[in-house]
Amino acid sequence: STQEGQLCHITLWRIHKFVVVPLPPTTILCSLFQPPNTVEVINTLLEGLAARAEKEKNESLVAVFLLNNHNHLLKGITNGAIQDTIGEKFSVLLKRLTDLVNAEKDRVKDTWRKAVAAATLDDPTQVESVSKKAYIKKKFETFNHEVEALFACQKALSIPDAAVRDDVRRSISASVGPVYSTFLN
Repeated sequence: STQEGQLCHITLWRIHKFVVVPLPPTTILCSLFQPPNTVEVINTLLEGLAARAEKEKNESLVAVFLLNNHNHLLKGITNGAIQDTIGEKFSVLLKRLTDLVNAEKDRVKDTWRKAVAAATLDDPTQVESVSKKAYIKKKFETFNHEVEALFACQKALSIPDAAVRDDVRRSISASVGPVYSTFLN
């Protein structure tokens, strides 16, 4: 526990080029980072991230941006001494950030919905046998176009946390793989 007026060494964060980055360690009065101020600072940062994300049109970029930054904040509060300064509000903040990370994982997976829709065949019995080949060819072209567009967008993006990256990769594979296999057959 810190005393009123005692100095703390902390790392503040700012948004730079669509990523939350640490500023150099700063010495400030610890009373600024006592409950409820710590939670307010984190809430303000989350609001800033959301406002920044709203300005971007590319949903893949927004999803990865928010996923990386929410996960970074989650790791920051679970790995640091911030738990002590937040006190009883820690579990609420932990749940909120965990829910945000999980929502963004789903959002990244959802960026593949157009490709999945393109690989999903309508009822093949309703397609005339003459046009069945053209129908399948058109669906395959659409799927390839969607995958190429996603690849072009997402190849420059990265998810630095290996566990989150693997989780997202498995989730996308689980949603796209079976649909594509069914489509090929």
